[in-house]
Amino acid sequence: MRPSRILAAAILVLLTAPAAGAAAPPPNDDRATAQAVPALPAYTVGTLVDATTGQDEGGSSAVWYRYIAATDGRFTATFDAVGELDADIAAFRQVRSQLVFLDAESSDVKGAAGLAFRVRAGQTVLLRISRRVGSVADRFELRLSAAAPEVKPPGTPLGRGGVTSTLDRVLRPEEAYSYTMREGVTYRVNVVPVTPPPTARPATDPDAEDVEEQAPTCRANVALYAPGTTDFGARPEWVGGCDTYRLFTPARRAGGRYVFRVFAPRGARGPQRYHLQVAPAGPNDTAPGTFLANQVTMRGALAATGVNRVDLYRFALKRRSRLKLSLAGPEGLTVTLRNDRGALVEQGSAIDREIKPGRYFVAVQAAAGTRGRYRLRRSSRTITRSSISISGVARARARLGATLTVGVRLRPAVGGPVRVTFERFDPEAGWLFLRSVDARAANGRARLGFRPPAVGRFRARAVYLGTKAAAGSQTGFANVLVTAGSGE
Repeated sequence: MRPSRILAAAILVLLTAPAAGAAAPPPNDDRATAQAVPALPAYTVGTLVDATTGQDEGGSSAVWYRYIAATDGRFTATFDAVGELDADIAAFRQVRSQLVFLDAESSDVKGAAGLAFRVRAGQTVLLRISRRVGSVADRFELRLSAAAPEVKPPGTPLGRGGVTSTLDRVLRPEEAYSYTMREGVTYRVNVVPVTPPPTARPATDPDAEDVEEQAPTCRANVALYAPGTTDFGARPEWVGGCDTYRLFTPARRAGGRYVFRVFAPRGARGPQRYHLQVAPAGPNDTAPGTFLANQVTMRGALAATGVNRVDLYRFALKRRSRLKLSLAGPEGLTVTLRNDRGALVEQGSAIDREIKPGRYFVAVQAAAGTRGRYRLRRSSRTITRSSISISGVARARARLGATLTVGVRLRPAVGGPVRVTFERFDPEAGWLFLRSVDARAANGRARLGFRPPAVGRFRARAVYLGTKAAAGSQTGFANVLVTAGSGE
């Protein structure tokens, strides 16, 4: 054979031979070749390295798993990235050639994700693990298992101290508890986030003895069901979030064993730690509440970690007043002012405002995680209006040597200290101080005499200094022109 033909044959062999070391995609790279999951629970280590993009993969490389449900029920799938992979995990029910969406989630900052879905026996479930845009391709761990049996009413009886527990949307999505309530009796219900246990730092950390405290967060919901409820398809009495405090009173012939369902809503990732407690309401927990006397400091204690979360007070005003509500205690306490119809007037760490006559309620409430003693003080001072006159009029005329009567009138007719200030007029300098005189009002009136020291213009203004029960106020000016005789 000629050398040129030998060379051509060698080149042809090189071109047609498979490239050495060329990587093949994972065997479950396509929906049609999904890896079968024979039975539950199942554990596998998969990879997205060299995975390709198929028709049902949303423009991203993915791998597939198939499971044929052996029984009716709820199933869970948990995903953990082994390396730096960021992935999306989705579950579908296969109906002939179509896919019916069941659940989906993206991996979090720790590379973890979880799904929970319900299927019937004989249905085919497909799981798709896809690489997120911009992520590296790497390995992962996948676990598929049957979820714990669903909780049913009436659940575990609640003790005096309530219960502290943790939910997980995938692994432990709901819990049920029961509590016996009597008709006509008011009960306090409190569900509150609980701070998770401290997270220890790695041993390689120079501050390894320290722990990192995590803020209390919880997205669990709580629903209350009437006595006799046999399944949670019934309509609840009410539904609240994980930071809920409320009062509940069973109606006539409605006493019995009530059921509480605590459940993690869709989209609530990670552990949802909560505390639920129920107890009868005391005198300071519901209307009419404790009387809040004026200028008296009330002392109390609250603990949002239990059921003693709100203290209720009441007071009444006969006249429009300046109200100050001061609250001293741990951070996380608020004071709420409502009228006797329950309408919100103001809320905050303290209240200072004018309010009209009427009956009012004051609630001191502790935010989640707050506990400790507090001091509450009410200062209500009737709003007053005051006026001044000289010889009965606002503008008077008198002769030198006459003694004039200065009158101060207060509305409403309160008593207390009054200060009257007199000024004289100078054409060059304007009004100049002359003297001040203190008097005392009784039944809304104060009187004093004034003898002008010279001819000219004089004026007087009064200030009501107020008392513990009445706010101060100030008058306008009363003027007098003093002359020496008819020639001036």
